[in-house]
Amino acid sequence: AGLWVRWQARDGTRGTRMASADAPPVPSPDAEVYASHWGRVYETDESARTREWHCDFADCRAFIAPYCARAARGDGTVLDVGCGGSSFGDELRSAFGLERLVLTDIDPGIVRILRERHSVAHTSSGDANEKKRVECLVADCTSMPAIRDGSCDVVVDKGTLDALHGDEDKLKTIRECARVAKKNGVVVSVSFASAARAVLLRRVADELEMDLKLRVIGSGDPKFGHLVHFVAVLGYDLKRDVPEFSEPDDELTRAVMNRVANARSVIEDEPPSADDALTLFDASDVECEED
Repeated sequence: AGLWVRWQARDGTRGTRMASADAPPVPSPDAEVYASHWGRVYETDESARTREWHCDFADCRAFIAPYCARAARGDGTVLDVGCGGSSFGDELRSAFGLERLVLTDIDPGIVRILRERHSVAHTSSGDANEKKRVECLVADCTSMPAIRDGSCDVVVDKGTLDALHGDEDKLKTIRECARVAKKNGVVVSVSFASAARAVLLRRVADELEMDLKLRVIGSGDPKFGHLVHFVAVLGYDLKRDVPEFSEPDDELTRAVMNRVANARSVIEDEPPSADDALTLFDASDVECEED
């Protein structure tokens, strides 16, 4: 996983970062698989080139606003990791007045489309500097040596973790997002809501000594069939300046996170009992065999 070191600034801010950008983590062994899969998706499905996975920026804005506003600097940078055709990072940049936008994806085809899209946008706006403010890169999210340590104010993962195989690639991606975030920056992660994802986010937050804030957003309780997503923010000293967000302040998030803690589920209130176990045969099957 690489060597990680702890640091502490003069103002007492603490964190954990990879020791050197000269020794980036080894890329995922599935990098070619990811590139091939998403290359086919974007080549054969035109709608995927502009698709907003999971939810829109507007759905997340109220929750992430206090954290992004604190992290944002006028000349700062938003990095959207594995963005596909999403406009989430661009909308976030505009909403919080950040200057630069870096978009990455593992598929060269969608990166070409992004470059063309932003080239057209800057020509239409008449802003000669806009082209310089948007950079589109082909990159494996599990190893991003082209992105410098501590260079980004807000780092976005929107659905990227959901597209990866296994926890190791997911952990490597979040570690890379944390590495490139500034010491007062934040990582925003939007994903499917699952107990395993909540556990993984808590695990990596503890490993990196980062604070984790999480909101469940959706149309209703998943226990009753509603689709929900997790919106998570990771950063250092997140309680500072935003005390109202120190604990889940909405009923849906409290309910779902209580289930995760008590039953490792987002829909079940109690852990499964022995009576809930699925078997191939019930008692009548055994009796039939004995006859």
